[in-house]
Amino acid sequence: MDIHELPVHPVAAVFPMMGRGDFKSFKADIKKNGQAESIKVGGGYLLDGLNRLKACEEIGIDVFYDEVTHDDYGAYILSLNEHRRHLTTAQRSAIAAELANLEKTDTLKKGTEPPSGGTGKMSAQEAADAMGVGIRSVERAKKRMKEDPKAHEAAKRGDKQVKKPVKKKEKYSWVKIAIAEGVVPASGSGGSRQAVRKSFKRIDADLDVDNPEHVDRLY
Repeated sequence: MDIHELPVHPVAAVFPMMGRGDFKSFKADIKKNGQAESIKVGGGYLLDGLNRLKACEEIGIDVFYDEVTHDDYGAYILSLNEHRRHLTTAQRSAIAAELANLEKTDTLKKGTEPPSGGTGKMSAQEAADAMGVGIRSVERAKKRMKEDPKAHEAAKRGDKQVKKPVKKKEKYSWVKIAIAEGVVPASGSGGSRQAVRKSFKRIDADLDVDNPEHVDRLY
């Protein structure tokens, strides 16, 4: 069996690869100490050890692997990653969002069928349970995955999310508007709000100066 030619199991493919810095250290360790853990294959798929395989390929050393037989390879992969990885809630939610898009047949042993009544895609609740997160977190992650794929990938990698600055509502100054419209001269910028209001009324009796849309009519 040439494991270099095996496809990655759909569930294994959902989990993010190591970041550049971590992978560099990981590869250096394998180069120095050798491959410490076997790569797992089964059902015609690569199930676990994608980072190990990549590191060994780049170093140029032979890899060793174990062939696994399991009734539910998807559950097997989830179990390995659940206990091995230190995933944040955001990462778990993003992964669950992708799991909820997989057909259930993708999680089973190759050539088998899901149990009666279990056809179709994995539900969001099933994916949430599998990753140990709440259903609301998964629904939010699914929405982000659809609307902003880049943000979804960043969340799955565990990148720190930069909060977008909240735009402060622009406050319009009665005096500044009056000066802009030539109602009050710039030198008289100390005019009172009441004086500016009266000036606006003289321009247009129907103008509601408390309504920003009406103020826009002056421009």
